[in-house]
Amino acid sequence: MHNFNQQKILKRLEVKVERMVEQIGDKSPHVARADGVYDDMPHDWWTSGF
Repeated sequence: MHNFNQQKILKRLEVKVERMVEQIGDKSPHVARADGVYDDMPHDWWTSGF
Protein backbone atom coordinates (compact mmCIF):
# COMPACT_ATOMS: atom_id res chain seq x y z
CA MET A 1 0.00 0.00 0.00
CA HIS A 2 1.26 3.48 -0.87
CA ASN A 3 1.94 5.94 1.91
CA PHE A 4 1.59 9.61 1.00
CA ASN A 5 1.66 12.89 2.80
CA GLN A 6 -1.35 14.97 1.81
CA GLN A 7 0.23 18.25 2.95
CA LYS A 8 3.37 17.56 0.90
CA ILE A 9 1.30 16.83 -2.20
CA LEU A 10 -0.81 19.96 -1.72
CA LYS A 11 2.32 22.09 -1.31
CA ARG A 12 3.82 20.66 -4.51
CA LEU A 13 0.57 21.38 -6.35
CA GLU A 14 0.48 24.92 -5.00
CA VAL A 15 4.03 25.57 -6.22
CA LYS A 16 3.19 24.12 -9.65
CA VAL A 17 -0.03 26.11 -10.03
CA GLU A 18 1.67 29.37 -9.01
CA ARG A 19 4.43 28.72 -11.57
CA MET A 20 1.85 28.00 -14.28
CA VAL A 21 -0.14 31.15 -13.46
CA GLU A 22 3.06 33.17 -13.79
CA GLN A 23 3.91 31.52 -17.12
CA ILE A 24 0.42 31.98 -18.56
CA GLY A 25 0.01 35.59 -17.43
CA ASP A 26 -2.73 37.30 -19.40
CA LYS A 27 -2.46 34.91 -22.35
CA SER A 28 -5.15 32.58 -23.59
CA PRO A 29 -3.19 29.33 -23.38
CA HIS A 30 -3.87 26.49 -25.75
CA VAL A 31 -0.80 24.28 -25.27
CA ALA A 32 2.68 24.51 -23.83
CA ARG A 33 5.59 23.95 -26.19
CA ALA A 34 8.44 21.59 -25.32
CA ASP A 35 10.13 24.42 -23.42
CA GLY A 36 7.06 24.82 -21.18
CA VAL A 37 6.01 28.19 -22.61
CA TYR A 38 2.33 28.47 -23.46
CA ASP A 39 1.12 29.80 -26.79
CA ASP A 40 -1.38 32.66 -26.95
CA MET A 41 -4.34 31.63 -29.06
CA PRO A 42 -7.14 34.08 -29.80
CA HIS A 43 -10.12 33.61 -27.50
CA ASP A 44 -12.36 32.48 -30.32
CA TRP A 45 -10.04 29.77 -31.71
CA TRP A 46 -11.99 26.89 -30.19
CA THR A 47 -15.24 27.79 -31.94
CA SER A 48 -13.72 27.16 -35.37
CA GLY A 49 -14.70 23.47 -35.17
CA PHE A 50 -18.42 24.08 -34.72
